Amino acid sequence: DPEDVWRQFENLLADGHRPTVKTYTSLLSALGDVGAPEDAEEVLARMRDAGEVPDARAYNAAVHAWCANGKPANAERLVEKMLGDGVAPDAATYPDIVAAYATLGDLRRCESILDMERVAERKGRVSRPVTASYGMIIDHYVSVGAMGDARRLLGQMQWDKVAPSIEIFNMLLKGYLKSGNVGAAQDVFRELEGSGTWDMDSLGIKPDVTSYTSLMDHWANQGDVDLAEKILAKMELKGVAPDERTFGSLVKAYARGRNPEGAEKVLERM
Repeated sequence: DPEDVWRQFENLLADGHRPTVKTYTSLLSALGDVGAPEDAEEVLARMRDAGEVPDARAYNAAVHAWCANGKPANAERLVEKMLGDGVAPDAATYPDIVAAYATLGDLRRCESILDMERVAERKGRVSRPVTASYGMIIDHYVSVGAMGDARRLLGQMQWDKVAPSIEIFNMLLKGYLKSGNVGAAQDVFRELEGSGTWDMDSLGIKPDVTSYTSLMDHWANQGDVDLAEKILAKMELKGVAPDERTFGSLVKAYARGRNPEGAEKVLERM
C-alpha cells in the first residue's frame, strides 16, 4: 500500500530527521515495489523542493517503477527529463526499459533502446549497451522462434564489444534445437568450445551443464542412446558434473529407444 510507504516517510520527518538522497532513493524504490510510479515521480519533485538534486540512482528507481508497472513509454519520458536536468544515464538505466518492452512483445522498440544507448555512449553520456539488455531481447526473440534476429544480436554484441554470457549462448542453443536446426545448434556449441569468432578463454566462458544437457535432451527425444551417452562422456571428461536433468535426459533416451533395462541402470549410475 503506497499510503503505508508514505506514512513511514512522514514519521521519519516528524521525528526530526532530514532525508538524504539515499533516503529519497529508498522511498522511490519502495513506491516502485508497491506499483505506484506516479508517487515515485512525486518524490523526485519533493527532492528538488527540499534542495536535494536527484542523481542517476534516484531517477533509475523511478524509471524502474514505471517499467514494473508495464509502462516503459513513461519511463522513456522520465529519461528525457533526466537528460534535461543534466543527469547522465548509467548502465542501470536502460535494461529495465528494454525488459518492459520485451515483456510487451515490442522487440523492435527494444532494439531502438539499444541504439539510444549507442548514441549516448558516443556522446560520452553512458557506457555501451550492457549484456543484460541484449540478453533480454535475445531471450524474447528465441521465445517467438525468431532465431535469425537472435543470432544477429549476438553478432551486434561483438561489434559493440559487449561481452556475452553463457546464458545467452544457452538461449541460442536451446532455441535452435527447439526449431529443429541441429546444425546451427552445433555451431553455437562449437563457438562455446572456442572454435568460433569469440575468444572464449579471455571471456572465461565454456559449455556448462545446461549446454551439454540441452544437446543430450535433443538426442534423447530421438531415442538416440549412443549420442546421448557420448555427450555425457564428453561432459564428464571436461569436468562438468551432470545433474538430475542430465540423467533424466539419459533415462529418456533409453526409454525412447525401447530399452527399459538401460533406463533402470541409469538410476543406479546416478
